[in-house]
Amino acid sequence: MPQSSFPEFTFPRLWQILAALATLAVIVLSLMPKPPQPPGALSWDKAQHVLAYFVLAAAWVQATRGRRWPVTAAVVFALGLALELLQGLGSARQLQVTDMAANAIGVALGGALCLTPLGRSLGKLDDVVARLIGYQPWGHGNGD
Repeated sequence: MPQSSFPEFTFPRLWQILAALATLAVIVLSLMPKPPQPPGALSWDKAQHVLAYFVLAAAWVQATRGRRWPVTAAVVFALGLALELLQGLGSARQLQVTDMAANAIGVALGGALCLTPLGRSLGKLDDVVARLIGYQPWGHGNGD
């Protein structure tokens, strides 16, 4: 996936910070003894894993504009493995190979999404944010 197929961001650090906050949320929820349970279909543990790692992979691949995307996806997957191993060390949670598989599915889906035009939606959102706040880069004003 060439980097050039990803848009330039007006606010690249914003998207990286949001991806980092999502990562922190996954870490905290993964290591909590009894994390809160969402209602409905997401109450199924494996759906939570797929969704969490889908979001992380898609967010990081986009936030880094596809730079070394296989490495980015591998790091997100490694995070899932590490958290699962840490769960196995405690008494409140347990290591589950099926959770690791769900994490891998989420990473694969999130990475695959970034191969599509929909997977570049962060660039469109960046444009919307810039327009909403009236951001104009230096030298592109109205001549004042």
